[in-house]
Amino acid sequence: MDRRQEIIQTASKLFLTRGYENTSLNEIAKKTSITKGGIYHYFESKEHLLTAVINNVFDGIARYSESYFKDCQTPKEFFKMLFTSVEAMKGSSSEIFGESNPSVSGNFLPFFLSMAKKYPFVKKKTRVFAREIRTYFMKMFEELKDKGQLRNDIDIEAMSFEVHALMEGFFIISSLDDSLNMKDIGNRVFENMWKRIER
Repeated sequence: MDRRQEIIQTASKLFLTRGYENTSLNEIAKKTSITKGGIYHYFESKEHLLTAVINNVFDGIARYSESYFKDCQTPKEFFKMLFTSVEAMKGSSSEIFGESNPSVSGNFLPFFLSMAKKYPFVKKKTRVFAREIRTYFMKMFEELKDKGQLRNDIDIEAMSFEVHALMEGFFIISSLDDSLNMKDIGNRVFENMWKRIER
């Protein structure tokens, strides 16, 4: 791994666990065994490093998701796997940090919400990513409709929003209560949803 990526991964861990404001460049430098000046060689400011961290997190989630769902043969199979994937998706930390660190994954949503309030570029990036997710869900629902597997009266845009909101809720709930079997709950929620929308 090159030095730039090492700095990004270290900053990602620290920002997600300690908070952006509570993490200094000196601390990142110490953890990466590089001088603060060395960090400035790669990043002109702490905010520039934050931009790289945000991109790294979203890119890591996208890479992991692509790999995780690659064997899905049908849209129905995709949604079933999606609803039961909360714990597995925490494994995306290996794509982001270079090591498995599931405890940090639960901090993604609170981190992005707090950063989006303060930094317009984070809000924009988060909004674009969320729209891409819903657009992908809409494509899957459209395919199900075309195959006659989905009721014709289903509003696929609203359904995509509902699924997205459910998944975000799953991540929050699983972060707050690790005693839950999210795979079982996700499977049951999927079955309930499918009964409502299948043709």
